[in-house]
Amino acid sequence: MLLPRSQTTRPPRRYQIFAALGFLCPLALFAQAPGSGSVPDKILYAALFHFLADQNAFADRLGAAHKDDKPMRFKMQHDIGLTDAEFLQLRSLALDYVAQEKAYFSNRTQLFDQIKGGGLPATADQKSQGQALENQLESQRQGHMDQLKTALGPDRFKLVDAYARKEVLPHVGYGAMKPASKK
Repeated sequence: MLLPRSQTTRPPRRYQIFAALGFLCPLALFAQAPGSGSVPDKILYAALFHFLADQNAFADRLGAAHKDDKPMRFKMQHDIGLTDAEFLQLRSLALDYVAQEKAYFSNRTQLFDQIKGGGLPATADQKSQGQALENQLESQRQGHMDQLKTALGPDRFKLVDAYARKEVLPHVGYGAMKPASKK
């Protein structure tokens, strides 16, 4: 049996509005654009170099499985519009950068293991070793970026830059880390 509208158990309108706002407000917060801070070029190009190295590794796996690896191996070259020589320079720099970064992380891990094994806090020598490693990484990042700019020239580098900002930048998570709360 249907009850008259005045006798239904529907919540008052103001509660419906609050419920809708309670549901929509979090969605609006998550839909906002990321923070206003821009991604530094050194981070963007490190991501580009890793992206290219990952494509190259995937193409290697395809080749090892006796599948056609050319579409994957040269996808970025065609997307950017680079010549074979330009792309080989880009790929060479990218693979070199990734190898040097891997060595950096290996050295850093060894240093951290020494610090943990010797008891915290780190000695002055260990701190200076850590700072030297950080400086080395920063100079490698800048050096590889500068080498790419020099190898391609300003006009051709703009193509790579446009590609990096369009295709790689949306996948780069960058922001200040929040300090750990002390308990």
